[in-house]
Amino acid sequence: MKRLKRLVLLLVLLSLLVPTSLVVARTPVQRLLVIRNRTGGDIVIDMVNANDKHNSFVVNPGVYRFYIKEGVYDVYMSTACGNTSGVWNVNLRKTLFTSCRGGLTVLLDKEFLGSRMTKFTGD
Repeated sequence: MKRLKRLVLLLVLLSLLVPTSLVVARTPVQRLLVIRNRTGGDIVIDMVNANDKHNSFVVNPGVYRFYIKEGVYDVYMSTACGNTSGVWNVNLRKTLFTSCRGGLTVLLDKEFLGSRMTKFTGD
């Protein structure tokens, strides 16, 4: 019986010595993406990661928040005023501004936090 208790105690101690960073590192980080759709219509977004996995969704006019796995994506967008494509590096909180004023305008920038905000005019 003492041998079993010692074995259990040894296993517990060994499990405490394993770095938690190894366990946490395997968990994919989710980043906040805020989309401000000012196009006057729906936006269809298709995001493709390095493994060719497609994530498609539709964004109605307005402001929406999505959580996306951190990574680099090829992005294809279809809007009321045209189509566009590009590469997004989702490595921190970001805001996507879209507008159809004077043609399609798309701006992806880090999310501004605090009292210092920039004004997006859509020009």
